[in-house]
Amino acid sequence: MCRIAHIFYFVLLITGCGGFSHSSSLGNLDLRLQVDQQRGEVGKPVTITFTVTKYQAENYDMGAIDAGENPVMDIVIGNYAKWSAEQASENVLHRLELKPGESKRIQMTWMPDQRAERQVVLIQGIVQGQGNLWQDTQIQLPIGQTLYK
Repeated sequence: MCRIAHIFYFVLLITGCGGFSHSSSLGNLDLRLQVDQQRGEVGKPVTITFTVTKYQAENYDMGAIDAGENPVMDIVIGNYAKWSAEQASENVLHRLELKPGESKRIQMTWMPDQRAERQVVLIQGIVQGQGNLWQDTQIQLPIGQTLYK
């Protein structure tokens, strides 16, 4: 029954609202990456949203995440674009501290160009801290007609 529920959830996730989302976790943080379409097209904007939400955990709390000089949250679109590179320095967070139930969201719009035509582009929402603290959630977005129909 659980396997059927997972398959139903995956189909609902792919077909719902014309977009696509994926999530993962880091300690008691939920990382959710969303795109507003299932297939991109050259010259048509794609909106990407990355949200980190802290949930209550009885015996564990991530606490604050300090990334030093690096952005603590970022969106990376293959070799094409990076959210933190397109922001004014004061908009890029280097420390993330959330209370249970709080979220932080970043969003960007990417316009696929000819370089991405017929490619499946890896989009990542990343949380990183100092040392080896790093977690991402990923979506593969086909651009135009690909073998990945």
